[in-house]
Amino acid sequence: MILLDLFYISIRNLSRRSLRSWLTIIGIVIGIAALVALLSVTEGAKSSVESIISRMGVNKLIITSGRASTLIGSLTSSGNAFTNFEIEGLKRLGGVEEVIPMIRINLPVMYREKVMLTSVAGIPTDVKLENLGYSLYEGRGFLPIDNNKCNVILGYYIAKKTFSTEIAVGDIILINNTKCKVIGILNSTGGLGIENFEVYVPLSTMQNLFGRKDIRFIYVIAGDVSLAKAEISRFLNQTRGGNSYTIIDMGQILQSTMQILDIISFILIAIASISLLVSAVGTMNTMYMAVIERVKEIGILKVLGAKNYEIALIFLFESGLIGLIGGIIGSIFGIILAWAIGIFNPTSISLQAAGSGTRASLISISHLSINPLHIIFAIVLATVVGMLSGLAPAINAARLDPVVALRTE
Repeated sequence: MILLDLFYISIRNLSRRSLRSWLTIIGIVIGIAALVALLSVTEGAKSSVESIISRMGVNKLIITSGRASTLIGSLTSSGNAFTNFEIEGLKRLGGVEEVIPMIRINLPVMYREKVMLTSVAGIPTDVKLENLGYSLYEGRGFLPIDNNKCNVILGYYIAKKTFSTEIAVGDIILINNTKCKVIGILNSTGGLGIENFEVYVPLSTMQNLFGRKDIRFIYVIAGDVSLAKAEISRFLNQTRGGNSYTIIDMGQILQSTMQILDIISFILIAIASISLLVSAVGTMNTMYMAVIERVKEIGILKVLGAKNYEIALIFLFESGLIGLIGGIIGSIFGIILAWAIGIFNPTSISLQAAGSGTRASLISISHLSINPLHIIFAIVLATVVGMLSGLAPAINAARLDPVVALRTE
């Protein structure tokens, strides 16, 4: 018999016991769907984190005036403020290209009678937004004429998602009961990037109009990150001691985060593989049942001249088809499941409404990453698992004595 004949016999045998075949296929579908969905979600998460941190700049160092073990912790630093001497000194260090002092505080922001307590950051007007990793959705960036004026740039979610009515360039908002004009709105960066939820004002406005003069947060753009870190550490150790500042390396954060996501991805895929292992056992059981039911048929085929390897191939093709069909359907359902996880992602940031006790949840954007290689891998894996599950039953069928098989009722 040629391979095409064997393949045809396998398809016919599967269709004759369609209910049992489909029940076995469902087991593979579940395992492959879980595998594809988890691969897509974890790859999407890594892509999202890498995109956000890369946009902020892996050549960027963040210096805080207190001790902070995380990036989020650095945003609420409460250490002794940096002095002008320290800020000017940082600009002259080796490896340092630009020093950007910032002031971050939480203030109530009101628009059309709704008040939200959110982060307001003061930045120098001569700093290009691109150097901070931001880009404009509409409007313009700060200019020297904005100094000491309450002209503001809003994060995308604050402008478009937080209030009942979208804020546009030219609108007036109240920050701590001070009228401020919106001159720009940043593009959304997706995920939980702080810039999506922040309000930016000129540094001089923060210091003179809002009376917040202490600088506890500094961005440093480095030409040589290693050299800059060493020089900054040496300089700040001289001015304030080793325990009253923190240097956060965005490149190291990216590397550490990716390693953590890789570990999480491995664990999740291992859990999904358990389901695939269970389905393999179910496939093996189905094929053993098929051999038992078709003992007489096997005997007839052998009498007609079928070789042992041809008998084995019939059952290998059957189990492989079960895996192939399960892999294809499972991949489709896996993509749908990953998409659903992205749509109904429970991760959110909530902003507390000042004075009202209400909260507004801003759902984070999940980046879905469908890699065609993952789909091909999942289908091939399901097919191989199916064939391996049918290997023992196929060998058992090939070894049957035709005389004994023909006598079987």
